[in-house]
Amino acid sequence: MIRKDILERCGLITDDQRAEAKAVLNNNMRILNLLTDAVLLAEDSTNILDKAFGPSQASKGGPPRIGHL
Repeated sequence: MIRKDILERCGLITDDQRAEAKAVLNNNMRILNLLTDAVLLAEDSTNILDKAFGPSQASKGGPPRIGHL
């Protein structure tokens, strides 16, 4: 949802050649890359937990796989 919003905003300013528009577009592209990195890290954490402790049962009221409540 966040990525879609950023992409839509990028589409509105791609043809704007002003320095401010280019700076915002560069920032948006950087944000998209950071979001991708964050998703990959979260998926890696999930894979680590799945391998070590099996699938999460938290959504069904089960205890967290690590940490304390």
